[in-house]
Parts: sequence; structure tokens; C-alpha cells
Amino acid sequence: MYKIETNEGSINVLVNDRVERTIPKGQQTATEQAEVVQLAALGTAISFNLPVSTTVDGVASATLGELANKISSFKRGGGGGGGATVDFVNQRAPLLGNGMFMVGSAEGNVGRRPRPSDNGLTAVSNVSVKASGSDTYEMVAFTAAATNFSLAYRGSGGTFAVSDASAVGNPVTLGQYQGITNNALTSTETNATLNAMYPSIAINSEVRSITNKIKYIKKSATQWEPVPMNVMP
Repeated sequence: MYKIETNEGSINVLVNDRVERTIPKGQQTATEQAEVVQLAALGTAISFNLPVSTTVDGVASATLGELANKISSFKRGGGGGGGATVDFVNQRAPLLGNGMFMVGSAEGNVGRRPRPSDNGLTAVSNVSVKASGSDTYEMVAFTAAATNFSLAYRGSGGTFAVSDASAVGNPVTLGQYQGITNNALTSTETNATLNAMYPSIAINSEVRSITNKIKYIKKSATQWEPVPMNVMP
């Protein structure tokens, strides 16, 4: 079963809904014969014998002559035989300046720099990256939050968020750092105060004040041992 589907520059011959051949517009002949229309590509041995049931862009023809006329009408430059105007060409291939690209968007083909919206992106939400080992692109989250498998960006203070370190080589967060180094500690902290400040810290873990040269080692579930840092055990 033959079908003809066209675009701005080509005639596509489909056999059983699969493109069999693409012929540039203006390089085809359509000849009415006894029972078919012979479609041929100029300068080649390619030809197709099309029955009257062949549709052209979804429209059937009543006669072989009508089918032949439809196919013959397609000229170079697109359209149905009128050729291409200067405005038509400029709209589809605008003059590009330095740093400008041909961008297909809701506005049509325009010459400008690409925008996130051209790829369906919103500001600071996702970025497009080339997939490893593939010619395709995939979207990766772009966020100020500590989110798995995302690209981090700096917040208003010039910092970016990460989760607490869990392996050698991981960055340590401020919360983790303050969990072991707390310069607000003095040499007179009580067990009750330290237990309230560090309720989940493991036995034999320590917290320290660099400023006040004191560290506290958790010896049991409720007891801490103060150790002056200039007298290390």
C-alpha cells in the first residue's frame, strides 16, 4: 500500500507506512499510464507505480490524472508549486550575527541565543547534559538543596548544600564540624549540659573547644570526662 507524504522540501514515498524513498521536491516526474501513475526521481533509476488509491498527505484522488497533477505540482522551495519567496526563506533561515544560533521555537525559526524554554526548561531547575556513551541528552536537577544525583549551585551567601559526610573523601558539613568542635564549650560544662547538647553521640567520642583548650570524652551513657587540651593523654 502506497502513500505520499510531503514536507517543505521532500516527497516521501511510504510502503506499508514505512518510508521507502525520499525525493527532493522539483526532482520528480509523475506520468499517467494505463492503470497507474509512474513517479520517478530525475537522474536515477528509481520509480514507483502508484495506483489511484495512493493518498497524498492523507487526501485521496478521484482519478489517475488528479493524482499525477498533485505529485507534479510540488516544486523546489516547498509549497504546492509557487516556489519560495524571499520572506519565506528569511523566515526559515534568518541572517545570523556573531554568537547567534538558528533556534526553532514557538516563534518559528529565529536567529538568537537559545533560551531554557526552547528545551522545556525553567530557570534553575534542570540542565541538559550529554548522556554517557550516547548521542542523547538527559535532564539533571540543578538545585541549592542537598539532593541526590543533582548539580549544586551556590546560594546568596556563596555556599552550596551537601549532606553529612559518610565516607573518606566526603566534605564535612558545618553541623558535623560543630558536633566535634564547639568553641562555645568552657572548662566548666556539666554532664547534664553535655548530654542535652549531644544526646546521640557514641561512647568514647569527644567534643572540643579549640578556643578554650578543653575537650570532653563521653565515657558512659551519662558521664563525660573533661581533658585539658594542653595535657593530652
